[in-house]
Amino acid sequence: MKILIPTAKEMNEKQSSLGSSQLTPKSKIIIEELLQFSAKELEKLYKISPQMAEIEYQRIQNLSKNEAETYPALHLFDGLMYRNIKRKDWTQEEKSYIQEHLLVTSSLYGVIPALSPIAPHRLDFLVGLKPNGQTLKKFWRDDYTKAVADEDMLLSLLSSEFEDVFEKSIREKMLRFKFLEEKAGKLKSHSTISKKARGQFLTALMEAGFEVLTEAGYAPELAYFEVLHEMKLIVDLIYEGGFKKMRQSISNTAEYGDYVSGPRVITEQVKENMKAVLADIQNGKFANDFVNDYKAGRPKLTAYREQAANLEIEKVGAELRKAMPFVGKNDDDAFKIYN
Repeated sequence: MKILIPTAKEMNEKQSSLGSSQLTPKSKIIIEELLQFSAKELEKLYKISPQMAEIEYQRIQNLSKNEAETYPALHLFDGLMYRNIKRKDWTQEEKSYIQEHLLVTSSLYGVIPALSPIAPHRLDFLVGLKPNGQTLKKFWRDDYTKAVADEDMLLSLLSSEFEDVFEKSIREKMLRFKFLEEKAGKLKSHSTISKKARGQFLTALMEAGFEVLTEAGYAPELAYFEVLHEMKLIVDLIYEGGFKKMRQSISNTAEYGDYVSGPRVITEQVKENMKAVLADIQNGKFANDFVNDYKAGRPKLTAYREQAANLEIEKVGAELRKAMPFVGKNDDDAFKIYN
């Protein structure tokens, strides 16, 4: 799985530099094309002020000489989206996740890992530049497509400006998100709503499985391991190699149960319920309910939290995890979210 994010015009150069670095052949072609423009011409090309054009002109000169200071892409760009990404005080696991999954899509550098060194620049795909006689989108299309061709899942946080660079076959694999929040009677994009809905769905599945086993007479400790503790193992296997690797890694009994029991649990009625939940998100009902509860002092959210804290699966899990200190070794103040 890869997560795709765009670049931003706002940049923060008040940080430690990684020094200069060599451009790739394709990036050099773009810089060579930009070298043909004077500062005055860049002002028109980018539709920017004379002062910004002078800055961009010097950036291009430095890039052409391999003298441009570079910074990790995730830290250089400083638009609103970037400012809302956790970019410091990472655990080692968080840093590894960023390095493994997050890709930045650039009109100068192509598709690159989020911590790759890049130099400040303003180029985007809306600029009418034609390297090798091609639009920037066509110029990068093959490289963009090859960069993620082997990925089974792509989470896109891109605008159409960036998504359109990829081949259609890649765009069809992208999962896109629309986040909504009510402001002044209108629904506007916001990330919180969908994040909560996805988390609630997975939580509900695990809670229901625990209750079915304990109500049938199974020991709570056994039920906890079966439906919650081993969830990480299953998800990790799916993440590493899809359903195929997961099924190859578990026992034949579990694999057989996956085939014959899964369809009995996730029935057409469950799918209809999923569609109803999705409809609430799309039509704004979920957003309205969430916002109204927040305005009222969060009585529903508080009650839900108290109810969840009193679930038997939570109590059993808390006791079992006392014997597993390794599972909470990376906990910090970020987990104290219910103050």
